[in-house]
Amino acid sequence: MPRYQDIARQLKTAIARGELKPGARLPSSRTWSQELGISRSTVESAYAELVAQGWLERRGQAGTFVSAQLQPEQAISEPLVFAGESTIPQPFQMGLPALDLFPRDIWARVMGRRLRTQTRFDLALGDVCGEAVLRQAIVDYLRVSRSIECLPGQIFITSGYAASMTLILRALATPGDGMWIEDPGFPLIRPVIEQENVKLLPVPVDDDGLNVAVGIRDYPNARFALLTPAHQSPLGVALSLSRRHQLLEWASHTQAWIVEDDYDSEFRYHGKPLPPLKKS
Repeated sequence: MPRYQDIARQLKTAIARGELKPGARLPSSRTWSQELGISRSTVESAYAELVAQGWLERRGQAGTFVSAQLQPEQAISEPLVFAGESTIPQPFQMGLPALDLFPRDIWARVMGRRLRTQTRFDLALGDVCGEAVLRQAIVDYLRVSRSIECLPGQIFITSGYAASMTLILRALATPGDGMWIEDPGFPLIRPVIEQENVKLLPVPVDDDGLNVAVGIRDYPNARFALLTPAHQSPLGVALSLSRRHQLLEWASHTQAWIVEDDYDSEFRYHGKPLPPLKKS
């Protein structure tokens, strides 16, 4: 799609969602072209297309505005669907927190203060493992909250769960290795594992968590075990103490790797957080 059409689509999306209200003034084409690093004519082409369609209107020297004649029902009459994207967050989505409760004002103040104190060296390429200060902070946090003793050199900052799993498997796995996965378990990580040519080996979950005995019986030579022992996803059960010991004994005996997804261990209605497998 030409760049100007992409910009026009983004503007229509913002109008349809109510982010740009009827009568709202848009940035000048000069300002927007400088911010986006594109030619001014590209922005003008996007504006012209939306003016022709009735989404925008020109007001001479005053600038370009969202059409004041555009009614709410007109704004949403043209459905906008994007592959892999939900236009409106739906309730009870897996992994979606309460976005409306995020402390935006505090976050903005902290970011502003941090940016004002940066030096020119902070703009250079950082450590590929993550900022040293952040890794040290994580080490301190793990020591206090999870009783885990480690060094900053053992901490890797990634862009998320999928990136972490990819890094682990590319460093430790060979094609054809098998991985225990909880059944049922978190479904969105499975394609990431499969694309690294690692076999998915489903192990059932019951009231005591992952059934380690079944895993040993069915897949004794698995190379990895992926589980959520503190709060199993999606059933919510915790891995029992006896099964923790059984799992660690199996991994030690077979030289297998345990990948522990400690995704929400801090959230407890009562009692202290359960210890990680590393401390079991």
